[in-house]
Order: sequence, then structure tokens, then C-alpha cells
Amino acid sequence: MSFRVPLNIGTAERDGVFVGPDSVAIVECTVSRRKDKAEKDGKKLQEACLAMARQHPFKSIEGFFVTSDEPTADQRAVIKKFGPPLIACSFAQLRGQLVDSLRYLELRAPYLFGSAREPSSGDYSDLKPYVAVDPVESGTSEPFSIDRVAQQVAEGRSVLLYGDYGAGKSIFLRELYQRLAKTHRRNPFQPFPILLNLRDHQGQVLPAEALERHARAIGFPEPSQLVRAWRSGDVTLILDGFDEIATPGWIGKTSTMHDIRRRSVELVRRFCDESRSSTSLVLAGRVHFFDSEQEMRMALGVRDSALFLMAKEPTEEQAI
Repeated sequence: MSFRVPLNIGTAERDGVFVGPDSVAIVECTVSRRKDKAEKDGKKLQEACLAMARQHPFKSIEGFFVTSDEPTADQRAVIKKFGPPLIACSFAQLRGQLVDSLRYLELRAPYLFGSAREPSSGDYSDLKPYVAVDPVESGTSEPFSIDRVAQQVAEGRSVLLYGDYGAGKSIFLRELYQRLAKTHRRNPFQPFPILLNLRDHQGQVLPAEALERHARAIGFPEPSQLVRAWRSGDVTLILDGFDEIATPGWIGKTSTMHDIRRRSVELVRRFCDESRSSTSLVLAGRVHFFDSEQEMRMALGVRDSALFLMAKEPTEEQAI
């Protein structure tokens, strides 16, 4: 599918045009709540739909009058008078046509979050409320609260969280995921989080295949939607367990452990390389998987601006 924004059709500029193999979608967006705005944009959409129908006679044509909030009753009535193929909808409703982010968040919630579990019982499904154990920045030892990390991620910064086994990395990522999900529910213009347990993706090196496998694992009905959302930069990507995706069979086929480790995290590196620059990536794994921070940075393909955090183990009181 191609997408151009903005695009001139005839003598008027359109906010966006999606041209797919079987369909064309033309979009006019507004923050206005005025009836006359719907009349003006509705006329533009109708003209554009007729023009694109002539240009693409064998494709279905749709025109979307999109408002930042729910369209008013007057605006819906105006667009309805123009008739098919015009549709009035909110931004959240249009986004749901491309990727049903709220459905993803619903289905992801009960699925495992890495090795997150109750320390006392080992239960994965009924976790107690999050107990703050702030990681510290590598080099400065400055503590970063979950709120501060969430803000950094919301601003587009990538994060690498590493620490020993049992240091609470997965619990931290679960809490971060939940906060980002809550933000997206309040404001659909914000990216929604996708969290992959990398242990589920041993042997995979292609990001699209990993996202599709993840979708099937949680029961998300349209795996391609996650791929589309990732490629368009509409997600925050959280990858938990870069030390858990080594593929049996590579050992012995490479000359050094350095090569083995680099090959084992190829999926992570491709996610870093192929994600949009505006997409925040959060990576987590064991600190001793690599020989050095420099090797870890290079093997994973972590961005230069990424925040490096060391997870701290909870105290006995916090673990209870």
C-alpha cells in the first residue's frame, strides 16, 4: 500500500490518500466541530472520490471525514447526505480500521510478561501490585523511576534495561507496558505498546514474522495489523529477554562466542535497524550475556541516544 500526505487531486489538496491493491481511501482531517467544515470537506471528498474512481476503476473507493474527537451529530448528518462512499468518523475509529490497538491491548493483558512472577509463589497469572525498584543509569548511577522512564519513552527515546536474573526486569517492563497502554487508551494519538517475550521467538530473524507469531500466540485476529502499525511508527516496541533467543545449531558453526552472541540477537538488531527513527524501542536482558557494554550496544544495534539502565534487585522487604 502506498500513502501520500498531502496530495493534490484536481485543484484541491487532500490531507491523505491510501492506495492499496484493491482499494483507495481518501482522508480529510479536522479539529473543527463546525457544521460548515463538514460541508466544505464533504464536497472535497466527494469530488476526490469521483476523480480517484476514474483513475482506479477496478478498486473500491472510500472517503473519510475524520475528526480528532467524535464527530458532532450535525457533522455526521452532513456527511450522510453526501451518501456513499463518504464516512464520518473520529481519529480513533479510523485508526481502528488500520489496526485495532484496543483489541490488542485487551488480548495482550492476560498473556505472560517474560519471567514476571510472584517471588513467594512463582505465580505468573496473579501478580501483586508493582513495587517500585528504580533502575540506575549506567555510568552515573542516577536512579530512574518508572514514571521517568515512561516519560523518556513517550518522548521517543529508546531504553536498554539489563541486570542479573531475578532482578525484576520483566516486572518493570510489565509496569511500563501498562502505563503506556493506559496513556494510549486516554489519547489514541499516542503510540500503543507491543511487548514480545523473545523466548517465544527462537530462530526467528525477521521482525514481521516475529510480530505475526506474537499476534497468533495471544489470539489477535489480524497479525498483519501489528506489522503495519510497527512499520508506520504507531507503536512502542518492548523486547524482553535478548539473552533467551540463542538458536541451537549455531554453536559450532561460528568461530567465537562473540559471533554466536551476535547471531543470536539478529532479530533484535533488525528491529532496531528497521524501526522508524521516531519509534521508541525498549530492550531487556541479562547483564552477563555480553562481555561488555560496548559489545552489547553493537550486537543489539542500540541507538546512540538510548538510555542504559541497570536493574536493581528488590530488598527482602520489597520481595514479600
